[in-house]
Amino acid sequence: MKFRYLLNTAGALLVAATATAQTDASSQLVATPGAPQDGGVYDYATATWGSTLSPLAAGADRLDLTGQDQTSVDAGRLPSTSSPDDMFSLTGTADAYPVYSFELAYCTSETAPEITISFYDSYDACDDATLLAPLKTLSFTGPGSASSGTLSCWVVTIDLGDSADIFTMSADGDGFYDGDASLDNFGWSFAQTNAEPSGPAGPLVAGDPFALLGNPSCAWGDGTVWSGNTNAGSGLGTDDLFELDAAGSMQSCNFFGGYLVGNPFASLQLAIEGDSGGSSGPVEGAQYCAEIVYNCPCSVTSAAGEGCPNTTGAGGTLIATGNPSIAASTFNLTAAQLPDTVGLFVQGVNAIGGADGNPVGEGRLCLNPQKRFQPQTIAGGTVSRSNFQNFATAGAAMNYQFWYRDPSNNCAGGGFNFTPAWNVTWLP
Repeated sequence: MKFRYLLNTAGALLVAATATAQTDASSQLVATPGAPQDGGVYDYATATWGSTLSPLAAGADRLDLTGQDQTSVDAGRLPSTSSPDDMFSLTGTADAYPVYSFELAYCTSETAPEITISFYDSYDACDDATLLAPLKTLSFTGPGSASSGTLSCWVVTIDLGDSADIFTMSADGDGFYDGDASLDNFGWSFAQTNAEPSGPAGPLVAGDPFALLGNPSCAWGDGTVWSGNTNAGSGLGTDDLFELDAAGSMQSCNFFGGYLVGNPFASLQLAIEGDSGGSSGPVEGAQYCAEIVYNCPCSVTSAAGEGCPNTTGAGGTLIATGNPSIAASTFNLTAAQLPDTVGLFVQGVNAIGGADGNPVGEGRLCLNPQKRFQPQTIAGGTVSRSNFQNFATAGAAMNYQFWYRDPSNNCAGGGFNFTPAWNVTWLP
């Protein structure tokens, strides 16, 4: 990866423009003072910087490297299994990808830059992200300048593997390839939120899929890498556009002045790492309490593969990925199709109620809970967790389910609901 410029988002705003009128942002490019420094690994669970990755992050697959951005917003694409394999696309290995860590590069003139990153499941270039609900938002204080006002640049890794903040991104926006960027692309945003910027600051510009045609600053493939394909240029779905937002609204849709004549491609550096569904081994065990259609406490009927219907109109689902090994677990559970409330994963040795569990609240409880994990906030209808191996022993068969608040159904004993359950035998 080669870097030459940062996108300065600490200066004056660009002239406002609509998403259809594209603004040349080359005046906001600032030459970097040399190669970025390695800022190390930020453990999101403990809010500390170090050099060692969690087991999940260390064993993760590179999912996508894409370019991105006051707040800067860019687009990319994670391909699903229905995505075509041709010169413009690749076939993915899964339809949803748990994210264990991500790497980004930025420059700052602050000694303690406050950085916020957001991810969006579906985003088209200059789609006005201020009107969208983020799938996940993460904030941290990153390494900065030795003295206020002096520019320094960093590459950092944000490790979610030991935290409750692992999230799952749908491939191609909704798990299916539509051939439409507005449906297939994901988005991400970068913002340095220090109140009084003391100088230039912003994400680093990286990659150029057309380097061979006129821009020698980045070699072919420097921008984005998809697992199994080392020549993906600046990444699936990345366009020569990015969005700038400020004061809660979109300010402009921008490009860098024409990359085919030697100017940079409008792509900012991001690397997402997680479980690609192909290298972590098969998931042991099986889902249950979801194999039949059964009657639910609120006099409604569930759909096969779902828990009892909730306020979204659908029933919650539970997806397992990875390999349940005590020594090097990549096992992850993702609950989806949920209302944006709160909930928690529960663990138990014994299943109860046979194939369809026992009616409890507005759903079906399928196990005898012996361990309740830390409550988690549901965002965008999904929530994920790993590190279950810390509460299991080799050879033990365990059952898992997700309990969540479901306050609007208002049937007797209601107010909460359940996903289907998952049974797994832990390996050494």
